[in-house]
Amino acid sequence: MKTNKRILSVFLSIIMAFGLLPFSVVSGFAITKIKNGDFYFVKNSDGTYSVYEYIGENSDVALPDTVFEKSVTAVYSHAFEDSNITSVSIPEGYTTIGSSAFYGCSNLSEITLPSTITDVESMAFNSCTSLETIDLSAATSLKTVSYAAFQGDEALTSVVIPESVETLGSSVFNGCTSLRETVLPDGITSLGDNLFNGCSSLETVNIPSAVTKIGDNTFNGCAVLEDIYLPENLSLIGENAFKGCTSISGFEIPNKLTSIGASAFEDCSSLSELFIPDTVVSIGANAFFPMSVQNKINITCYENSEVETYCDENFVQCTAVEKLMGDVNLDNSVNIKDVTAIQYYRIGMDTITSYRQMALAEVSHDGTVTIRDATLIQMKIAKIEVDF
Repeated sequence: MKTNKRILSVFLSIIMAFGLLPFSVVSGFAITKIKNGDFYFVKNSDGTYSVYEYIGENSDVALPDTVFEKSVTAVYSHAFEDSNITSVSIPEGYTTIGSSAFYGCSNLSEITLPSTITDVESMAFNSCTSLETIDLSAATSLKTVSYAAFQGDEALTSVVIPESVETLGSSVFNGCTSLRETVLPDGITSLGDNLFNGCSSLETVNIPSAVTKIGDNTFNGCAVLEDIYLPENLSLIGENAFKGCTSISGFEIPNKLTSIGASAFEDCSSLSELFIPDTVVSIGANAFFPMSVQNKINITCYENSEVETYCDENFVQCTAVEKLMGDVNLDNSVNIKDVTAIQYYRIGMDTITSYRQMALAEVSHDGTVTIRDATLIQMKIAKIEVDF
């Protein structure tokens, strides 16, 4: 019996040496790879195949859609890692780009993804330093772009992301120092840690209205980013989120925000004024350093709020004002002008333009500004007892 096993072992060694049985070991497990043309393939559990490795010499690569009369549906992890390809075309039917699939392809300057792609896995196009533009608009089934997928793509200047995308992992564009603009899809609900960290050329980016969280270091070091709009449902700004955004001069903090992380706006040297609502109950250390200690920023807040306490305890220049519900015009009184402002707002005029005005106008506390709010304010002016 032992003799038979020894003979079989020698036989397998010989045929593997001559390439008769293509074989590879991945993560400690033996898998069979099958050669066809310029590619090795591995069989998936559903009977389809994945491109496992490219062994050709052409720099412009078109991936096959079938092999062995079966569909090819994925690019395997590390399949093209550190290769010298300059372009790759991925046909319809592919659903997944595996982790690190094109990692370190420093000559890759063009990619085309099909409508059937649903997942771009972690580090898939990481360190593709010649990749200048990414247009994913055709990938209408794409749902997830995972961790560091395009990290370190230093030549990248613009990105088009389809509306189908629901999740952008952390560090997706970390270190893309030439990235100037991108449009994020409306379905995104959070901006992950380090998403645009170190994107020193980023000029414009939209933050979708559904976003409730901006993670740690999300825009850290985006020195030329000038204008940002924080959506009304935002509840958390993470640590170092806007650190070093030296060109941002002003923005509004929404009324649902509760937490500002440590160093969130550190070194935002152009930021001189900011109103922080009383919904904010937590502000981390050095959130506005060094502007705060240099008296280069004035924070306006409401009296007896956690924001006022933070400013007092951290020697931050602060103007605390009374929260006067119904004072839509911010003139420190409640009068008929406030009623008129709401009426005009309801017919589409720009009489309420800030989150602060919105909060003071919503005296009914029902989540929106309506004619009922105008009526309640009018009753207050007429000295009819109402409870704001």
